[in-house]
Amino acid sequence: MNRSMWKTTLREIRASFGRYLAIFAIIALGVGLFSGLKVTVPAMFSTANGFISQHEMFDLRLISTLGLTDEDVSTFSKLSGVKSAVGAYTADAVAYFAESPENAASTDGSSSSKESGFVVTFLTVTEGINTLSITAGRTAKAPGELVLDAHVFSEEYLGKKLVISSSNTSDTLDRFAVREFTVVGLAYSPLYLNYERGTSSVGNGSVKCFCCILPEAFDMEVFTDIYVSFSEKAFVYSDEYDRIISTHKDSVKNALEERAGLRYSKLYGEAAEKLEDAEKKLADAEKELADARKKLDDGRDEINRGQKELDDAKAKYGAMIEAFPEIKKQLEEQQEKLDKAREELEKGEKELASHDKEIADAKDEVKDAKKKLADFKEPDTYVLTRDENIGYSCFNNDAMIVDGLAIVFPVFFFLVAALVCVTTMSRMIEEQRTQIGVLKALGYSRGTIMAKYLIYSGSSAFFGCIFGYFAGTAAFPWIIWKVYGLMYGFADIDFVFDAPLFFLSLAVSLFCSAGTTYFSIRLDLARVAAELIRPKAPKNGKRIFLEHVGFIWKRLPFLHKVSIRNVFRYKGRFVMMLLGIGGCTGLLITGFGLRDSITDIPGMQFNEIMIYDELAEFKESMDENGIDAFLSGFSEDIDTFYPVRTFNADPVDTPSKREISVVVLSGPDDIEKVLGLRDTSRKKLDFPGHNEVIISRNVAELNNLKAGDTIVLRDKDFLEYRLTVAGVCDNYINSYAYIS
Repeated sequence: MNRSMWKTTLREIRASFGRYLAIFAIIALGVGLFSGLKVTVPAMFSTANGFISQHEMFDLRLISTLGLTDEDVSTFSKLSGVKSAVGAYTADAVAYFAESPENAASTDGSSSSKESGFVVTFLTVTEGINTLSITAGRTAKAPGELVLDAHVFSEEYLGKKLVISSSNTSDTLDRFAVREFTVVGLAYSPLYLNYERGTSSVGNGSVKCFCCILPEAFDMEVFTDIYVSFSEKAFVYSDEYDRIISTHKDSVKNALEERAGLRYSKLYGEAAEKLEDAEKKLADAEKELADARKKLDDGRDEINRGQKELDDAKAKYGAMIEAFPEIKKQLEEQQEKLDKAREELEKGEKELASHDKEIADAKDEVKDAKKKLADFKEPDTYVLTRDENIGYSCFNNDAMIVDGLAIVFPVFFFLVAALVCVTTMSRMIEEQRTQIGVLKALGYSRGTIMAKYLIYSGSSAFFGCIFGYFAGTAAFPWIIWKVYGLMYGFADIDFVFDAPLFFLSLAVSLFCSAGTTYFSIRLDLARVAAELIRPKAPKNGKRIFLEHVGFIWKRLPFLHKVSIRNVFRYKGRFVMMLLGIGGCTGLLITGFGLRDSITDIPGMQFNEIMIYDELAEFKESMDENGIDAFLSGFSEDIDTFYPVRTFNADPVDTPSKREISVVVLSGPDDIEKVLGLRDTSRKKLDFPGHNEVIISRNVAELNNLKAGDTIVLRDKDFLEYRLTVAGVCDNYINSYAYIS
């Protein structure tokens, strides 16, 4: 292009800037939506990778039912490929804030119960693995200091006292060397990437938050966990990372089983040795007791003989004894002496009876010890990867939801962009048909003339693409991350520049603009200049089929006839109109459909499935007597009371690691008054039998399960339940599994 053509191109842009801006805007919108949604997942993964790498989230978590020792930590630290291994304590307990409103004095002057606390998971402040991201305050430096869950609490809790409630069992209380802590900091932990805090066997079973304390604040003989980190690193959720884990997992698992076996042998040997010593001491005590009993029996016989001799002497001499004072004195001394080896005998018999009881108790203890030793099984060991961490697993699943959105919606906007470009440039070329003819007459080549319009539309698309890409990749990830902040929010979102995505967006944008411009102008440029300079001849009118239907055609107004004929004269415009209106109508119907689907969910969930009116949660498990006592106060208000037990569990060896709420049903009686267990066709499901489970629909879909399949659920205490799927029930909110 020569200088004059550049000038006319720039003049054209200024003269029709609104048209130019329309192409810019539609391309920017399409590219912004497409690139913004597409880059959100890499940005989320980059954010997670940065946070996890910075705070050294574990690669493997090791657990043994017999606990783990410092020797175990040392062993794993020396394994090939291991960067570091750290032992940690974990304990759940009910706690409360000493100055919180629920523990303040009530209006009548009395202090409300401090037992109404919440369940807290106490973690160990570790170095090198699972380090904390401090958001306020500082980390704990003394056993009486604590770092609180930043996702749950705000800075106003700094300086407050968190007290472990005395309502905890003695076993729980014995786990802590310190029971009152001062909050010195707030932090996020890589162990809890999302809002889920899990379940517990203490309190009401629902963990509210985690907190971190120094190891010295615990009072445990062994570690509950060992966290292992490998020297080789890779990006989170990548195939390379999975390869690293699979390479080292078996060696760590073998070492864990070996160490657990050694500890089992040691503990079993120590217990057997103690039992043998106890049996030996018991045998010696029984022998000593038998000897003592023989001495008592001999003493009793000797006393009886002495008493008989004394009684015989008294009977023989009778009244003569009074005449001989010396003999009387001897007999009285002898009687006194006998009354005394007798008092001692009775005392000895009491001691012997006491020893008999001690021996009996010792025999019972030995018997119990033998039973415990017989029941002392080899330990269960668990090697857990990050995939078993609910926050890590859910983050991947939730990110993929955004990735799915990026497939459908941007395609529609690119189609709209292409449609707008075709319409805009076709009209522009049609308006400038005479100018194109003049340019050809002046000697400008087809390529030069075409370049003018390609530059017009291409430059608009080029700048729109650049603006849309950077605006979209900055705005959409930030907005979506703000929404996800309700569940995550452990760090600020990373900005990611994806070069292949940028050039793909640019290529599609140029195709939608310059490509459609080329197809719009190429036929006109093929004509001679004289033909282009003359006004374009209107299309020949054609009779349409409706004209042959006289009784309809004759009754149509003139303008209606013209409009109907024009529809078939300008088929391109008609098709574009159909696409535009059809697309907009489709979006409207989709929006209304989503609204109707969502608004119907509460009614179906709480009128057909969860039929009960209220759910009462008890701080402790209740037996029949406790339930009867509770119901006695509401006899006139409650129509149906259906007791259940609930706990959370994770599916094992399934595609999804999403936590499942397990509901233990008390029986088939009255269940239909509180819970509608129906399949997707609304057919009633039978009550689950022994080792059977009814799972909700989303559990079945996420884990590729159907009736007759087997699912393994693992609770927080690592107890596993192997269950047969008896049915799949309709459910719309949360994930449930119902067992008998």
